[in-house]
Amino acid sequence: VAGATGYHVKRATVSGGPYTTFAAGVSGTSYSDTGLPAETTYYYVVSAIEDGGQSPDSPEASATTPVVYTMAPVADAYVENTSTNLWVKNSSGAPVRNAYLTFDVHALTNVQSATLTLTANRVDGAGTLYYGLAPTNWSENAITWNNQPGGTGVFLFTNIVSATGQVVFDVTSALASQAANGGLFSIEITQQANSGNELIQFCSRESAIPSLRPVLTYVLPANTPPTLATITNRTI
Repeated sequence: VAGATGYHVKRATVSGGPYTTFAAGVSGTSYSDTGLPAETTYYYVVSAIEDGGQSPDSPEASATTPVVYTMAPVADAYVENTSTNLWVKNSSGAPVRNAYLTFDVHALTNVQSATLTLTANRVDGAGTLYYGLAPTNWSENAITWNNQPGGTGVFLFTNIVSATGQVVFDVTSALASQAANGGLFSIEITQQANSGNELIQFCSRESAIPSLRPVLTYVLPANTPPTLATITNRTI
């Protein structure tokens, strides 16, 4: 609004109000309303602050919050031996280690957004890691160095892990593609060859602390249940 010095954002849980001002004096022309319950519809109006007063409310707009789901991998391993962690290392003075994860994403062809969260619980020096799509023809209990599937040549992202803690990646596009092509989303984590001791260890799905396990977090479109026409009275 020309001459406006700010805006009041107002919200209601029913169309037409009554509205409650929950963000007063917002500068700019955008605002994010966060931390709301899932699958709930909210109704909004905005008024402008101008000439020391407040304009009438804008037309009403509405939005429904999505449901956020989480998923654990169906398999994860690294190719040196069985462990409750996922090791990645490529050093001239120690065995090379590559890690793998697989998620079953058959039902996520209409995913709106998705992130992968890994928790590093041991970092021996800052290491650059590469995350790429992997073939799905491996199993957690049978994978070895000699039969590891390797990568497909499709890299998803890279990062430098220099401290313990969570790392989060947006995997929306790759996940949606894999959901529509086979339904399994398999990832290989590797490291460039180095002469140092840059070992990176992520918690696996067998971690004793659930919050440290790998997790896929995703959002699906809000469910719209079908509606039936009103059944009229009948005489039997």
